[in-house]
Amino acid sequence: MCELLDRCMAEGAIGLSSGLFYAEAMPAPAGEVTQLAKVVARHGGVYATHMRSEMADIRRPCTRPATAPSKPACRW
Repeated sequence: MCELLDRCMAEGAIGLSSGLFYAEAMPAPAGEVTQLAKVVARHGGVYATHMRSEMADIRRPCTRPATAPSKPACRW
C-alpha cells in the first residue's frame, strides 16, 4: 500500500483519506495508518480520517489522529 500511495502522490494526489469508522477498516493497526501517513508527509500532503467509534466513545478516537499523523508530520 505504501508503494502505491507513494506513486499516487508523485503523480499528483494531494493526500490520503482513511475510513477507520467503517467495519472493513476498523481492524487496521495504528502502525499501518502511521506508515501510510509517513508517505503522505514525504510529499507534503494531507491526511484526513473518519475516526473509529466517532459516535460511541468520542474521546478515545480523538487521541489516535492526534498521535499517528503528527509522528510523520503530515497536515491533517
